[in-house]
Amino acid sequence: MDFFLPEFYLATALITLAVTHILVRAGSAEYTALTASFVVGVGNVVLLGAYGLWAEPLRGISLRAVLFFLGSGLFGYTLSRTCLNISFARIGVTRSTALHATAPLFSTVAAILFLQERPGPAALAGTVGVVAGVLIMHGRGEEGGGRRSDLLLPLAAAVFSSFSMVFRKAGMLLIDAPALGSAIACSFSLPLLMAGMRYAPRLGRFRCSPRGWRFLAGAAIVNSLTQFFLMRSLVVSGVAHTVPIYSTSPVVVLLLTALFLRRIERVTIGLAWAVLLTVIGATLITASRHGLLP
Repeated sequence: MDFFLPEFYLATALITLAVTHILVRAGSAEYTALTASFVVGVGNVVLLGAYGLWAEPLRGISLRAVLFFLGSGLFGYTLSRTCLNISFARIGVTRSTALHATAPLFSTVAAILFLQERPGPAALAGTVGVVAGVLIMHGRGEEGGGRRSDLLLPLAAAVFSSFSMVFRKAGMLLIDAPALGSAIACSFSLPLLMAGMRYAPRLGRFRCSPRGWRFLAGAAIVNSLTQFFLMRSLVVSGVAHTVPIYSTSPVVVLLLTALFLRRIERVTIGLAWAVLLTVIGATLITASRHGLLP
């Protein structure tokens, strides 16, 4: 059972991430993107921080580890999360998550350059399969809207997310405290998001309707689980194996969209081809991690 524990971490993170995206998208008309990032971040700090202080070691924490977690907060919880939330409202959750899934390309390169990880041919082939699958979702035109320049938002989020993953892994190598590390990262994002609301009004002030609070509260709770299990996966599996499988979330998002967001977004038969490629890619990466393939 312990042999497949990394897959449990990844599967849990994958499903809860997709649910978070659906919740944020479902209520996107009720709040601004910065508001969504801020409220979910506050929930992460409270829930993960409380668990981390109770269950995780504090003696081994160092300034270097904290700096790595702060870097993760800048790139992941501030820049990547906000770009993605903006793109949800402009081009929809399906296209956004599909384009955001190009992150494996960036993260694999970053892991090779900065963490000396060496993914094998199967992992690299799996990365290509995952990316090809989610790009088919985008190319089939499941949803429209937005300007061409808006497509850059999820791509930028993918780049920022890749750097965030590298910083998280580097911090976790120094101290095994996934919840506390996530809480530190999120806490750094909060003043940055507040500054964005104050000095970048075009991105939107703090605004949330009473109905919107229900969506954001649910997203904060579910996303806290995502962050915890993602950090655990980064430690046991590495960036180059975690991010490609984690990026199959568009498949889960599409399924949930078809079930719960049919009035907002449309899904077509092109999903079948995308699912096939992403599942093959994820299988190759998992087999490579277990040494079943080179």
